Amino acid sequence: MKKVVFILTVLMLALLASPAVAAKAVTMGDFSKLLEKEKFIVIYPPVKSYENYCRGVFPPDLCFSADDVRLTAKMTDGGHLVLIGNPEENKFVKAFAEKIGEKCAIRFVGKGIAIGPDKYDGKNIGWQFIAAHPASNGKMVFFSGGNSFNGFTATFFRDNSDKSYMIMTPDALLRWGVFDVSAAGWKIEAGKDHKYSRELFESMAKYVSPAPGNHFILRYNRDSSFVKFISSDASLFSECRGKSFEETLKIMIDMKNECFAKTLKKLGISFDGMIEIVLFDNDKQARKMIGDAGGCVDIEHRQVFYTGLKVFSVHEETHILMNGKDYMKPFFITEGIAKYMDESFNFGDDIYSAAYRQMKEKKFAVDPFSDCDALAGSFVRYLVEEKGGMEIFRKFFDGLGALSELDAQLVKYYKADSKKINKDFVKFVRAKVEGAKRKK
Repeated sequence: MKKVVFILTVLMLALLASPAVAAKAVTMGDFSKLLEKEKFIVIYPPVKSYENYCRGVFPPDLCFSADDVRLTAKMTDGGHLVLIGNPEENKFVKAFAEKIGEKCAIRFVGKGIAIGPDKYDGKNIGWQFIAAHPASNGKMVFFSGGNSFNGFTATFFRDNSDKSYMIMTPDALLRWGVFDVSAAGWKIEAGKDHKYSRELFESMAKYVSPAPGNHFILRYNRDSSFVKFISSDASLFSECRGKSFEETLKIMIDMKNECFAKTLKKLGISFDGMIEIVLFDNDKQARKMIGDAGGCVDIEHRQVFYTGLKVFSVHEETHILMNGKDYMKPFFITEGIAKYMDESFNFGDDIYSAAYRQMKEKKFAVDPFSDCDALAGSFVRYLVEEKGGMEIFRKFFDGLGALSELDAQLVKYYKADSKKINKDFVKFVRAKVEGAKRKK
């Protein structure tokens, strides 16, 4: 769950000119900027959770429930479409999927989705893909959904900018690639269709530290340029300079265990298992194997993916420790606790200072409950350090399911609703940061 300021999925939409052209690859990021220039509407299932999501991300006047009587053929044929949900929840998803038919390589089957003979219909499957509008008006349809709301929300933290389609669970990106677009339809492009496979990681070299209390298995490339850099004379870590490859691996894992122990102590919890770290030398390598940049987590299999120096953070491990298998937690709370635990790595300074800069940019009219960055992290720090401690926060975290429950949970544990506690939080950060500046 990488460092994102909630760049939500639709901002990556590919808005396509007529597909009836010479074959070419089209991704969801190729035409993202056109979203600001061309007409589109969003149609979501008539369910409150989807409505809250859509109206919080898109201009409300462009969002329509699937049962809205204002939706007409003219509206759905006149511009790009963003269709949210699955065919059972949203009749427009069903109708347009049927119209696209054989022209698109992806199809809905049962309670899931399929590419060729491969079906993805397990628990919490999510998807995003683009296709030509069946009205042949030079527009296109963007499908974003899942066979559960958990599956749908799994798409939020995945980078779709270099993809035409992606299928995932909250744990992993299962399938992704680029369409070959021509007059004949949207087909899978040879050599650009990828599948997630744990077997890929099994082929990497493995290191397990012999040190007592070790919590990590490290997967790495046998000729890792990053490990070599860490042990070079130019290394940022003096303790690694001049060490052998294996000595460097041990030092790295010892450093991880030290940070992890501090994280467990700060969270006030224990952990007896092992976590597998998959270390990539660069993001290009990571994208080839997991379809995303390093900085992701597979909670179910206790597997974290890092690129380069990111491996020294504890961000992804915090998600394993705190989330369990509850993927319904609002973003601000899951990312917020990870940012707080990983404060020095992510921001290089006090997290309140980073949040203050965000506040100042918005003239202090901010909402930490829709943030996934320093604002969310500093809000969690505020709750923990100023409003009752970690034990109370963990109860608040465990009790908070959907964002709609926020006020009730805040009142229960912090005796204030979101409006009041946000006001107090902004006031506290301003006083703390501006006071420190005056002292200098």
